[in-house]
Amino acid sequence: MLATWIRDVYRRDEASDLRGAINDLACPTDYFGFASNGVYIFFNPIALETLYIGLARDLSERFAQHNGLVRMAETGCKKQQIDAWFREHEELGYAMFVQSSLDQVSVHRQAGTPSAAYYDEESSTFWDYPREGLDNIKGTEGILISSYVQRHDRLPPWNKIKGARHDPSLATPGGYALLETAAGVTDSLLVARKTIRGLSADATALHYEGALHTGRIGAIEDTFGSGINSPIIWNALAQRASDPLYEQTGLREAALRILDSGYLLLPPPPPASEETPGRLLHLPGVPEPAEEGPATCFEPDPTEWQLMWTDEGILLHGQMGLEPLRCGRCSAPPTFLQTAPDGTAGAYWCTSHAEEQGAPAKLITLARQ
Repeated sequence: MLATWIRDVYRRDEASDLRGAINDLACPTDYFGFASNGVYIFFNPIALETLYIGLARDLSERFAQHNGLVRMAETGCKKQQIDAWFREHEELGYAMFVQSSLDQVSVHRQAGTPSAAYYDEESSTFWDYPREGLDNIKGTEGILISSYVQRHDRLPPWNKIKGARHDPSLATPGGYALLETAAGVTDSLLVARKTIRGLSADATALHYEGALHTGRIGAIEDTFGSGINSPIIWNALAQRASDPLYEQTGLREAALRILDSGYLLLPPPPPASEETPGRLLHLPGVPEPAEEGPATCFEPDPTEWQLMWTDEGILLHGQMGLEPLRCGRCSAPPTFLQTAPDGTAGAYWCTSHAEEQGAPAKLITLARQ
């Protein structure tokens, strides 16, 4: 399932480097990162407008074709349009919508075919790989093109009528919102926190994005693709991180590391910025600090949260994430729970601040259960 946008903005002389980075993240000959078959867009990085929507079995190879890095008839790629673009602009935006390496389909590099000139998105040649990965990108491309046409009453500037498979019935507001998110009009955790080249150079960040991809897929499954936002994505990841089905995958450890590192709060990659609408401003599950007055303790709804004891300390798991508990007066891990009048969970305190609360009968020592 396609669920992660990864983008970059490049200059003419950076096309080869970007091609290599795309291959690092979505190589068809290994199972690291993502599948090579995906959907992609070229976009104007100033106006944040989509120029072209396409699909490819091999994203890096198709990018090379479009940019004239490998030989191919210009009628079968966008080399003419890209050459014309760089005659008038310094930079061009590229974003790819990727899926798990488990959805990899056959490509010419796996079969040892010496040339990719006739092996692009129009090819119907297959080997022994399942078709789901290709069906995914065909369906998603159709939704994105149809949604664009519905909004603008025309195809994207570089799409050809004969090459665009679209059906008005596929158009959705969410489909157009995906294009806006990809180009940086809005931000969401659907977008990787680093550029394509940034992820290629950062194995830790790529590992985090693999875990977040699971949350993105979960959010799509949980919401049927409607109204997805960053808290929903994180909630989906947190729920799966605590699911016994994922116990041996390392997902829970990855989720905790993502939170601890502050990775979620990185500004979105260019051309978006810290001011882009939708950017995550505070960690999921942690309320924004009050501007005035003493610090208050985070009081979770006991019907939605549960305590977990881990090597990292006492954690809350629930609707918005995995978060360390902290004393209501300081940043120390709590040792006491102060129950509410109805007997449910109330505030949490460290030993020194618990003494200030009085009513010791209402304080419960937190211990591993």
